[in-house]
Amino acid sequence: QSFPEEARTIRDALAPMAEQGDSHQQFLAAYALAAIPGERPPGLKEIFVRALDIRGKTDLSSTYHAADALGMLGPEAKDAVPALLKFADAGIWGPQSGYREHALEAACRIQPELRP
Repeated sequence: QSFPEEARTIRDALAPMAEQGDSHQQFLAAYALAAIPGERPPGLKEIFVRALDIRGKTDLSSTYHAADALGMLGPEAKDAVPALLKFADAGIWGPQSGYREHALEAACRIQPELRP
């Protein structure tokens, strides 16, 4: 926030990567764009919702970060809350993993009335 010109330069450099390239590059660029304050390009939410799909995945670290990124998007990701709740209720998480709690916390950041 202290350096808006640098943030704009970074956003301009990352936006094409979020739209093109392989899925890993898209995810990394989208995560960085979600973390930078200011206007975000369209399509980030969809990248993160796709990353929450656990079918066929052996490395679930991107799902953890996808939940985090959706929480960073806040209210603009409101229609992703069902995907976060489905992810949290998948029932495959060990009690110490934190994945379920992380997804629920992200859902509450997006939709605060869920917190109770």
